[in-house]
Amino acid sequence: MREARDQESGDRALRLEAVHMRKIQLLFPRFHEAFHRLFPRLWRVYKQSRWLRIASVVAAVPLVLVLCGIIYISYNRVDLPDLDAFIRFEPPTMGHIYDANGHVLIELGRERREII
Repeated sequence: MREARDQESGDRALRLEAVHMRKIQLLFPRFHEAFHRLFPRLWRVYKQSRWLRIASVVAAVPLVLVLCGIIYISYNRVDLPDLDAFIRFEPPTMGHIYDANGHVLIELGRERREII
């Protein structure tokens, strides 16, 4: 009895798989054939053209380096300090006391820093 149920569920799964494959074939008619006809032609051109091979390597190396850099930066940001303290930081500057004419009378501060 149990084997009959297992067989029946297996048949149903195979039927669903066949229906799914048929739907894909209807959506992409002859894609498989077109791909296999086009790929050998492209491979032949690639193998015959030395400049195409050199250009592909020259283009691939920077792309691989950029990809490695992005992966390195994205995965190594775990142990970095919080940036809020750096954003809110205000360096100590000189305080100025002016007279009525706008001239500096006294400069106050522990450190002589001027923000440029």
